[in-house]
Amino acid sequence: MTKMLDAAWHTWIDDNLARGCDKGELRDILFKEGFSQEQVDKAIAPQHFLNPQKTKHIAKQELADRHDGADYQALANISLVSLPSPKIKAFDNSLMQLFLWDDFLSADECETLLTIIGDNLRPSTVTQFNGDDAFRTSSTCDLSLVDNDFITEIDQKIADALGINKSFSEGIQAQRYQVGQQFKAHTDYFEPHTNEYLQFAQREGQRTWTFMIYLQDTPQGGGTKFVDLRHTFYPKAGQAVIWNNLDENGFPNPHTIHHGMPVEEGEKIIITKWFRAKGAGDMFC
Repeated sequence: MTKMLDAAWHTWIDDNLARGCDKGELRDILFKEGFSQEQVDKAIAPQHFLNPQKTKHIAKQELADRHDGADYQALANISLVSLPSPKIKAFDNSLMQLFLWDDFLSADECETLLTIIGDNLRPSTVTQFNGDDAFRTSSTCDLSLVDNDFITEIDQKIADALGINKSFSEGIQAQRYQVGQQFKAHTDYFEPHTNEYLQFAQREGQRTWTFMIYLQDTPQGGGTKFVDLRHTFYPKAGQAVIWNNLDENGFPNPHTIHHGMPVEEGEKIIITKWFRAKGAGDMFC
């Protein structure tokens, strides 16, 4: 018999959410207690399902943005999905689209990127502050602002891999995580019905695919944990982890919540490129 969330558990959830506790950690606790995915989803609802009447004007703006000509079903069936390669593997699950691509970058490409990144780091930021100063503690390198032909080649290589025109994307970034640093459970899409959505998604549209690449192995810790998949991917030099932040209708998929786990030994360095729903010209190349 499935364990049921009773009133006491709902009170516990509400109290911890009110205190600003990390949603990913709360979900982990509930899963370990034996509650089902459906119960956990309903109990810890994504913010964009809450109080729609209070944000009706923002909801209308989001709806207008979604009617931007983007073919979301085509985005869910990009060339990567059917690309025949032993190095590309789909992660088998029913919650989200996620792929692994081993050796997407060569050892030499990784080393070149590591050298460039080391000279251009700044403290990482978040698009919507939640009151937790320890929510994201890494350093960031804005590679797209570095005048370097090699960076341009890598940026194009990622776009070509997905078959999406580079104008429908953000410039690549790098993140470095040292011992103890992390990025707590979060989603990459911009939360609808919020000022964050209006500020960051109104012009370029919602984030669609995330293309993240590990540049080196990490001796211990530093995994990317997808909370609802209950699976952690550990850094492997050159490997890309690629996922669709939306469903086939273009709505944000809350099951993409993931946690950049604390590094326990060594460091983790990644590059990330986010794709968008809006851009110039044809979306697909």
